[in-house]
Amino acid sequence: MRCDYYDAGTCRSCTYLEVPYPEQLAHKVAARTDLLTSVAADAWLPPVASPEAHFRNKAKMVAGGSTANPTLGILGADQRGVDLRGCPLYPAPITDALPVLADVVTSAGLVPYSVPDRRGELKHVLVTASPAGRLMVRLVLRSTDQLGRIRRALPGLLAALPNLDVVTVNILPTHVALLEGDTEIVLTERDRLEMDLGTVRLELPPQSFFQTNSAIASQMYGQARAWADEIGARSALDLYCGVGGFALALVSGVAGGSTDGLTDGLADGLTDGLADGGSASDRGERFSLGDHPEDGGLSGGRVVDDGHAPADVRSHSDDGSASLVGAPSDQVSGPPDQDPGLPDRRVIGIETSAPAIEGALAAGEAAGVADRAEFRSGDATAFATASSSGDVDLVIVNPPRRGLSPELAGWLENSAVGHVLYSSCNAITLARDLDLMPSLRPVAARLFDMFPHTAHDEVMVLLARD
Repeated sequence: MRCDYYDAGTCRSCTYLEVPYPEQLAHKVAARTDLLTSVAADAWLPPVASPEAHFRNKAKMVAGGSTANPTLGILGADQRGVDLRGCPLYPAPITDALPVLADVVTSAGLVPYSVPDRRGELKHVLVTASPAGRLMVRLVLRSTDQLGRIRRALPGLLAALPNLDVVTVNILPTHVALLEGDTEIVLTERDRLEMDLGTVRLELPPQSFFQTNSAIASQMYGQARAWADEIGARSALDLYCGVGGFALALVSGVAGGSTDGLTDGLADGLTDGLADGGSASDRGERFSLGDHPEDGGLSGGRVVDDGHAPADVRSHSDDGSASLVGAPSDQVSGPPDQDPGLPDRRVIGIETSAPAIEGALAAGEAAGVADRAEFRSGDATAFATASSSGDVDLVIVNPPRRGLSPELAGWLENSAVGHVLYSSCNAITLARDLDLMPSLRPVAARLFDMFPHTAHDEVMVLLARD
């Protein structure tokens, strides 16, 4: 990928842009296999590569400059705005929308916020694109003083961007290094952006976390579905479920059943699971392992056979027979159609973010799987540790970068759950957590390159109880 901003030294966020992409991916695979020593070499499936450009489905632009000449991008060393409207990480729907949004800043008379002077109103412009090219735009303001200007500009904005479905204003009143505040004001009829990933169709509310590389997210959901099908999981618990990606991928296309039995076995955990954090929205040297960035994509991810990882890995059942765990790339691209041969499957998703749960519930209703996918707002650790594990075949954990709490890792270790699917954005805490669960043996693992040109990625590991 070529970037004029990088070449000019204007933006160096893509730390490894000068490294050929195959080499980037090889370094990531080597770093993860070296760190995750509990995963056997033959358990690694080929990594899933991302498109090198236009993969980022969300632009988080700092508003700077002036009303007459606004910038949308980042803050420079002097804390003034640097315009990055042409960043090649973004797909065409976003890059086409950014000049229109800059024009609205001028025509509506919005005043960009000055960090050095602590004056102004418009702090950030956040644009999310669905795989279908539909848009959600969120304008982060210091106060509601210029809300009326935005309302008056809305008809013209919608006419200029016919693919714009959702427009909101978020209020961040304090001078603080945060992206958004707590108050969200929806200005359009629609209040959620539909994200059809092929493997699953989701509903994304404004104040909810979603993986920022849609192509890789789709591949991850497809891999989770393939593993769940292979182990014959009839019931699952999806902790840190966000807007329901993993949970809904597991039940999309599965015939029959309801969540009643699973609910009975787990409902006792709900009361104690409503208080604390645990949302999926939380988060050196060359290719070092550190905090992962916030954003990323749109077009299709691909499986890379680097000559080292096997195309599949074998899992041995109680009778000694071997079965395939994992799937070739053509089996990870989407869920099967209705298949009466699949077991009835029920899933419960737990997430602290109320907007995310609302989106998951709406997506489940739209997909016709509300009787098999139940979503509840609560703390993952509190819910799990207060629940019986006897009715659960598979637990999915997709924690923030800090990983699992010791209490949750201990519960999983001592539970009756036969399989755990761990999706991680931080391999350091993943390695720590795997060491805390020695009774759960990694039988398959895969790297998904969520963040090309950086040292960061996602790793999914399937664990089976010895």
